[in-house]
Amino acid sequence: MQALLARLQDSAAARWYLDQSQRDQRLLLLLAGFVVAVLFWLLVWLPIQDRLTIAEVRHARALTDQRWILEQRETLQQLAARQTGAGTRTGQALLSTVATSARNSGITLNRFQPEGTDALAVSLEDVAFGELVLWLEQLQRQEGIRVRSANIDAQNAPGRVRARILLH
Repeated sequence: MQALLARLQDSAAARWYLDQSQRDQRLLLLLAGFVVAVLFWLLVWLPIQDRLTIAEVRHARALTDQRWILEQRETLQQLAARQTGAGTRTGQALLSTVATSARNSGITLNRFQPEGTDALAVSLEDVAFGELVLWLEQLQRQEGIRVRSANIDAQNAPGRVRARILLH
């Protein structure tokens, strides 16, 4: 530590500083303190505040999405309660019926995969939740195809979801 202080005192900047008057030395110290404060504000404080604001906006959006999804849960439960037993279909007939119904409803199936002989797993990306519920209700009402299980995740845009649904 002593060696570092000795080296600093022998530097050209230290000699220049010491050659200044007491008044100028005080002004230079005040200026240095001001520069340090401004740099702290620009390099530390502002980025922290920006990240905090972004986090608060994301949190508010997530809470809004959560409330909306919880409200729609009632609709899904009501649809599930109204479902009646329907005849079973073969995997190929189920696939054809589901694909035609989705196309007619304006819903794009990203992936579909038969599960056993009487079930079909479908994956949808970025679909409006309301359209998804209406399509599933239409499948049950018109075709007798029911939802066995569903995984639905909210997307960044309000009301948009990603879903993996097992139909039978």
